[in-house]
Amino acid sequence: MAKSWDVALTLEFIEAQFPKDARILDLGAYCSEVPVLLANMGFTGVHGVDLNPNVKAMPHADRVQYSVSDFMSTPFPQAIFDAVTAISVIEHGYEPERLFTELGRLLRPGGYFIASFDYWPDKINTGNTRFFDMTWLIFSEQDVGAMLEVAKRHGLSPAGDLHPQSAERAIHCMGYDYTFGWLVLRKDA
Repeated sequence: MAKSWDVALTLEFIEAQFPKDARILDLGAYCSEVPVLLANMGFTGVHGVDLNPNVKAMPHADRVQYSVSDFMSTPFPQAIFDAVTAISVIEHGYEPERLFTELGRLLRPGGYFIASFDYWPDKINTGNTRFFDMTWLIFSEQDVGAMLEVAKRHGLSPAGDLHPQSAERAIHCMGYDYTFGWLVLRKDA
């Protein structure tokens, strides 16, 4: 089904929370498993957005509505989505105010933002390392705290307890060792 634990957790969460006609948007949808798997699971209101124009050639384009756009400034109406997902996306070109302004606008009251991101409890400085021609942030525990402060200003709060500890650096990429963080934020009702 899914290749990654963060994708599996995201799909399990969506399946437990929403009916099959829920409106769900995946940020950074080019090569993302989430919209494809949601369509395979029978979800009918699936959307994906990415800057890469090849996103329109992704599998199930007949059942997933793909759009070419900056996910921090989308063409969608306000309060239209029940859930927005971002799997290993927000750490690339991270702009917290823009991101959470858009998430606050897109999510209906009671909706969820579900994200995974590069993470290590202690700060890892990535210097000038770039991914997809964008800056790259490996979130630290302090970065996550700052992110939650910005999210709160835009009406989003953690949907459960946070567990910032990590003992295993499961990822080795671009000369850095880290893991992934996963969180769910709920839009205030």
